[in-house]
Amino acid sequence: MLYSGTNYNTYFKNLEIIYKMMKFVQRKYNFIKFDIQFMKVKYLVELETNTNDKVVVIFTIPEILSNLRRIQAYLLKEIENNVPNTIILFCEMKSIIPFKYQKKMNNKNYFKSYTFVLDNMVRNMVFPGLIVGKRVFFYDRKISIMHIYVESKDFTITQFKLNMISLALKKIFQRDIIIEIVTNINK
Repeated sequence: MLYSGTNYNTYFKNLEIIYKMMKFVQRKYNFIKFDIQFMKVKYLVELETNTNDKVVVIFTIPEILSNLRRIQAYLLKEIENNVPNTIILFCEMKSIIPFKYQKKMNNKNYFKSYTFVLDNMVRNMVFPGLIVGKRVFFYDRKISIMHIYVESKDFTITQFKLNMISLALKKIFQRDIIIEIVTNINK
């Protein structure tokens, strides 16, 4: 487990909000085929910022995440409208196996490496937006900052939300990540 500070009251409160919003989205946007009964949460992390904003990261299995992608943009929009100062992010639960243990087991798998899991989690967190670029800046031997550039086609992602995502990634991975919105000049 990443953080042992999550108690069951906040866990059930956040799941109740998500379930109510999923039912609301299913009624409001009835043209989307979505199975609401099939929702499993493996782990939930709730982070608070200095300005009393909450970031809730929900880890689930890949089958549920692919099913959730159909309504995720609508669901996040309704949650942001109805629950102020709360950003909910959905991610796939992945495990990281250090390279030295992969060598011992003689099973070198890129899908369990730190880099792949970090890239996959960033892609899951900024889902309605598209990642158009990544750069890593090395300022010293110990200091490296990753810049990720995101394009939001229908303006569902704001810079505030990207700042909250980078805060969540910093808490989970202990790495400085800056995420910025890029506007397309070719339009």
